[in-house]
Amino acid sequence: MKFVATSEIRSLLRETLGPLGSISPMTQGLLNQNLRIVTRTGAMFLFKAYRPEMPRAKVGDMHRMMAHVVQRGIPVSLPVATYAIGEHAAALYPFVEGTHPERFGKMGRPVRAMGEMLGRVDAALDSFRPAGKKPTSLEVATWNPETMVAEMAEIRASLRGRSKLVRDEVELVLAAYEGVLPQDDWGKRRFAKLPVRVCHNDFHIKNILVRGGAVVAVLDWEKAGWDWRGFEVFRSVMFNCRGPARGLDWKLIAPYLRGYKRFASLSVLERELAFDCGFNKAFFSLWAVKQYVAGNARVRENMLRRSRALPFLFARRGEFRERIAGLLA
Repeated sequence: MKFVATSEIRSLLRETLGPLGSISPMTQGLLNQNLRIVTRTGAMFLFKAYRPEMPRAKVGDMHRMMAHVVQRGIPVSLPVATYAIGEHAAALYPFVEGTHPERFGKMGRPVRAMGEMLGRVDAALDSFRPAGKKPTSLEVATWNPETMVAEMAEIRASLRGRSKLVRDEVELVLAAYEGVLPQDDWGKRRFAKLPVRVCHNDFHIKNILVRGGAVVAVLDWEKAGWDWRGFEVFRSVMFNCRGPARGLDWKLIAPYLRGYKRFASLSVLERELAFDCGFNKAFFSLWAVKQYVAGNARVRENMLRRSRALPFLFARRGEFRERIAGLLA
């Protein structure tokens, strides 16, 4: 990604904040430029320059959504200022002190609080309407086997000239997907009556800050918009309630979903299809593979982990579908 020059950012921020102390890059965030700003007086801020796919109008609608949920008690850091820097929209946010929850069994106390926060977010978003036309449920069902085959062929073609390690790892990942793809017809008809609702769509441990077991900030609202709540819920389960290997940790899932149900509810059909909503859309996303081939090494573990987990989840889909539906009832 082509980032904004620090000198240009420093000049902008002086106008907003006055004399600056330090500007340092942050490791969080796979696609955008994130900088920690400290003023001469010690005040801290986060400066985020968004990738070109997030134009200023879209960032503005995202900020409108964030303000909506803040009014309903959701802890979100609202922008102090927004900017247009060449092809990038950018914003300055107050810096929130906190830590990301630990993965796997180390997560401990925050897991129920995380589920409760997702339920509160979903409840708050039920009264928000994004800009643009609301899609139909079948439009939300974005997966297509033929398209995926074509995407994999394009990925293989783009491997020419890459290192042997990259080629071998990507081939291993694509083979895992190809082993699952012929085992289902991936029909969409049973999803046609699912309600389409507004969701955060990226609720996981790297987008949550906790302090003392409580969630103190919900971050990164770029993917928020129309989708299925089942996708929202099971996607978050796959990210937040994994075991140390490739499976799911049901000792985490149970309190997580109990917490969620305190504040949000799903219809019978949403509960029955929650696993499939999350799994199907995750399986047909080759985003991490494409990013890795394009040179973004930070997504490597994400890509390899998904290629191990998704075939396992598919093989146990009947059992997991029923268990998730039961915990959401």
